[in-house]
This record gives sequence, C-alpha cells and structure tokens, in this order.
Amino acid sequence: MQLAGPSGGAPLSFHPQVTVVGGLDDDGRQRLLDALRALPAGGDPGWEGLVEAHGVVLDLHRDNLRLLGMGHSVDVVVGPGDLPVDGVPADRLSPVDGTADPNEQLEGLRLSHDILAHGVAAMKRSRIEFEEARLQAVEAIEEARADLDPFATTAFEQAAAQLRRAEDTAGDDGPAVPVVTESIEELEAERDRLHAELDEIDTVDLEPVREALHRAERAATTNTDGLDAVAVRRLADALGEAEQALVDPDARRRGDGRDPVDLIRRIEGARIQLERLETSAVPPTISDDDRIELEAAHDAVIDADAKVSASRIGGKAARQHLDELLEAEKTILNRIGFPTYSAFALAQSAPGPDPETRVELENTRKELAELEAAYHEAMAAGEQDPQHAEADARVDELRRDAAALVDAPPEELHTAVRRLADELSASDEVTLATSGLRSALAERGVDFGDLDLQDDEVIEVARVWLADMGELETQRHTLERELDTVQARLLVIGPALALGEAPLDPKARAQAEVEAAEARLARHRQASDRVAELCGLLEEIEVRLSDLGENISAQESLVAAASDGLATTEAQLATSDAAEEPVALEDLLVGLPEGVDDTEWYLLTRLAGLRAVSYAGSVPLVLDGALADLDREAAHRVLDKVEAMTDVVQVIYLGDDDAVVEWAALRGAEAAVITVATPVG
Repeated sequence: MQLAGPSGGAPLSFHPQVTVVGGLDDDGRQRLLDALRALPAGGDPGWEGLVEAHGVVLDLHRDNLRLLGMGHSVDVVVGPGDLPVDGVPADRLSPVDGTADPNEQLEGLRLSHDILAHGVAAMKRSRIEFEEARLQAVEAIEEARADLDPFATTAFEQAAAQLRRAEDTAGDDGPAVPVVTESIEELEAERDRLHAELDEIDTVDLEPVREALHRAERAATTNTDGLDAVAVRRLADALGEAEQALVDPDARRRGDGRDPVDLIRRIEGARIQLERLETSAVPPTISDDDRIELEAAHDAVIDADAKVSASRIGGKAARQHLDELLEAEKTILNRIGFPTYSAFALAQSAPGPDPETRVELENTRKELAELEAAYHEAMAAGEQDPQHAEADARVDELRRDAAALVDAPPEELHTAVRRLADELSASDEVTLATSGLRSALAERGVDFGDLDLQDDEVIEVARVWLADMGELETQRHTLERELDTVQARLLVIGPALALGEAPLDPKARAQAEVEAAEARLARHRQASDRVAELCGLLEEIEVRLSDLGENISAQESLVAAASDGLATTEAQLATSDAAEEPVALEDLLVGLPEGVDDTEWYLLTRLAGLRAVSYAGSVPLVLDGALADLDREAAHRVLDKVEAMTDVVQVIYLGDDDAVVEWAALRGAEAAVITVATPVG
C-alpha cells in the first residue's frame, strides 16, 4: 500500500511486512489511523494512494475497496490500552473474529466477480482492436514506403551542380538558341478567341429540338383511323376505376397490417432475425485440441508479422511464410465455425448470450408467432371475400379489351389507353407538333423565311440540322486541344518573355531542372515524414498492446481470487454445521514457537483474524504505540513473534519508540522499513 506524501512530500510507501512510521503529530496520526480503519470497512479513506491485491495495483478509494470485497466491521488498530494487563489471566480460548458472516459477503462477492470478469472481457476486446490497428498501421507504412524516392537527393544535387555550371558559362559564346516569335499579347488574344468560340458552342442547346422532333415524328406515324375517341376514353376511365377498386381494399389491409404480401415479407425478416439471434446465443462448440491449435497458429501469425514489420524492407520469403501461416489459421477457423480470430476471441471471453440478447430472442419468437397467425387469418378472410374476386375478374376483362387497342404490359395498359384517348382527342396533332418543332428551330437561328414547307419537310430539316450540329462535338475537342497548347506556352515562356530572356538557354533549362528536382525532393521528404509518423503510431500501439497484456494477466488473477472466495463462501453456506463452529486458534497459529506470553498471544490472534478478510487477502494490523510501555527486551521479543506472521499480514507501527525503531533498523530493508513522515496538516 502507498499513500500520498504529506504537503506534497515523498509518498508513504509501506513495506509488505513491517513498517515503522514516526514523526507524526497528533492530527497526522489520527488522519492515518482513520485511513487505515477504512480499509476493511470499504469506506472512504480520505487519503489518496494505491493499494495492491494479487499483484494488481488499484487507486485507493471506496469503489475499488468494495470491488475487492471489503465491507466488514473489523478493528485493525491495537493501542497501549488493548494489551493484556500483567497479573490478569488472558482468555486464550476465544475464537478469532476476523471476517463477517458468509451470508453478508455472498452478494458482494458475486457482484465483484461479475464486474472484474466484464472488465477482463472489455480489455480483451480492446486488445483485439489494437491488434487490428497494428496490422493496418503496418500496411500503411508499407504503402508510404512505396512513395519514398531514394535518389531524390542525388537528383537535386546533380541539378544544382548543372545550374552552377550554366551560371559560370553564361557569358561564354555558345550555340545559338531558338528565337521565340510570339508575344504575350498575341498568346493571350488567341486564348480569348478560343474561349469565345467554346462559349458560343455551349450556348446551343440541342435537347429541346430533339424532343420536339420526337413528338412530331410520333404524331406523324400514329395510325388512329377507325377509333372512337369517346369510347377509348370511356374504356380508360372504366379500367382506372376497376384497378382502384382492387387497390383500395389492399391499401386498407396494409394500413391494418393484414396484407398477405406485407405479412410474408415481415415473416421472412423475423425468421432471419431469429436465426441470427439463435446462432449468436449458441456459439460453436470447439474442443480443447482445436482451441490450442488455433491459438498456436495465431501466435505464429503474430510472430511472423512482427518479423516482417521489423525489417524496413520486408523479405519475400518472410512475407510468403506469413501468407502461409495466415492461410493455415483461416483453415482452422473455417473448420471450427468462426469467420475471424476476433470472433473466436470474443466467444471465448464472453460465452453465451447476454441478457439483452435473451430478451431480444424471446421478443422475436413472439413477433414471429403473431405474424404467422395474422397471415393465416388474412388468407382465410381473402378466400371468403366474393367482392374482391368479382373486382379482380372485372379488371381482367377490361385489360383484355385494352390490350386489343395498345401494346403494353398489363400494369401499364391503363396509362397507354389514356394516352391513346388524348391523341385521338387532338384533331390536328401533327400540325401542333410540327409547329412546336418550327419554334424550337427558329430559337436556335434556323430561319425559314418565306419558304412554305410541308410538315414532313420541316421534320427533315430538323433531322439535317441535328446531324450538322453533331459535328460541334468534334469542333469542341479541336478547340479545347488548341486552348491547352496556348495555355501551356503561356505558362512556360510567359515569365521569360516578361523578363526579356530567351526561355530555352542552358541556364533556363538548368533552373527548370532544379525546380523539378526540388519538387521531387519535397515529395520524398513528405513520404519520409509520413513513414516516421506511422512508425511512431505503430510504436504507441505496440506499447498499448504490451500494457493491455500485463493488465489482462493481473486482472485475471483478481478474477481467479474472486472465484475462489465466492466458492469458499458458497461452501460455507452449504455446510451449516461448519459455519457455526468457531475457528480454532491452534489451527491459525500452526508453526509458532512455544512459550508465548499473553501479550504475544493477543497480538498473534489479532494478526490471524486479519489474514483473510476477503478474497483479496488480508488488511494491515496497526500498532498505535502499543509497545511504548514495554522495555527494550520485551518489545524485541514481541516483535520477533509478530514477524513470524508478517508473510501473510502486513504490520504498521505508529510511534517513535526507540526500542521499535532499533528493532526495525536491525532487520534492514528486506524485513522492515522506517518511514519518517513530516507533520501532516
């Protein structure tokens, strides 16, 4: 156990066996006594610190004490007035009263065990998530390394050297360089012209003309001879009313939840949900041999992956070995019925369904039974409905009549017949459609002038015009290529022309190569920074995985201790006779030397009573100046006897007694530690 140091000083670290604490004033002593008394009671210690149980270190506060099974009225403090008085015989037959009634501990132990077990399962899930994150980080590192350019620095140095040579020879006579004849103004004017032509092409919208031509062609080819528009419309209305008569009852049934089609869909969904829940409630059963084989295969995968990741350039043989191990692990998982190792680990850490799954399973079964009953009722009601059968026959009859007039699927016959009625109602449909086509062409610059064209001639003009306008796409592509060329020349020679320099001289070429090398080196450095960042992230993940492994191991020891304590308590409840028998002191003090006086006997019995307060173990025995009245020899003799039991019960002595301090100093750091505390305010 460790307590925070007073006034920001060094912490009070208590030795596992004997600790002598001196230098405390009255307030500090009382505060320390209150904190130590709160341990077995599971109360608020009022002092920050740490407590260790079964190798697990926890923060010292009330919730963790309750989690460790503390909650008993046990006095851990022995003062000078508690020791036997000389001349008064002591009662050595009293039973040890160290722990509470098992009935009072059982529920607390069960709760502690469940909380600890769920904590272990949560940490195992976190470990699986971090293992997956580690694999993702390794893949990301490999991808980032692919972007590294190991020759970028060399290329930059060579380009810089070339630039220096070009600068040194800039004044020498060299070969003639090409002369640029364009001016910036000419290039910009050409660019503006190309933009204007492209904008003009974009203003021509061909779609309205295409739609008007389609309507005119359809009107010209429609054969409506011998059909009565009124009769066709009457047929369309009758078919629409008959179909609606079928839709309305179906809509009411859907609204009431009695539609057979909807019920079948919901039944299938409920069955799928039920199968999923039943599958999750009964995970696959695997043998110990399969489990051991799978865990060994997974460990081999992790080791092989670590070897691949450890190398900055993973070897082909190592990667091939890793792929073979992954395939072997997948084969085992398929054989025992798990999709991934994560699913196997989750099933092992938390087998069986949780309470929420059980409730959802029962609700799904109930819902499925109700849906199946509703479906049978709906089918029985439909078979007994003569009106529905009559309406269905009426729709079939009208659809046969409509099919004789138009060619359309059954569900689209009503729309097709109504469209035919509209076409028959228009006395001059061709003229109207052709007039719309004339207007669409005129809006796009086609001038008919005084030409008296027939309707079929207007349609042909529209076809020719659309074919000619199709050549605009080819013209657009040509203009876009020319525009790209002009813009590229402006970017390349524009700055040089503005400065009055020849853009193709050796110095300009060297400068361009330097700029390209700088961009290449910048990309390499960016990739290198990315690799370093990912490697740091991978290191953090591995540290976290290591911490999780240690925490899981420590937490599992607490779960095991809680399980043992729970089993012991349940056994005590099952054996009522054994629960009523007091614990014999001789059984607790086996191995102690003979010739123990009353004071020694009293302290040893107090120690024995504190050695198993809960499944977490013992709580310290506090001697609050209890040996102050004894001489040096007697105090040393008592402490020698007490020391024999400090392997299972910690002893803390409060006081500055010279004999006790001397005894602790003689034992050295391995047996006792003297902690001198500053006054606590």
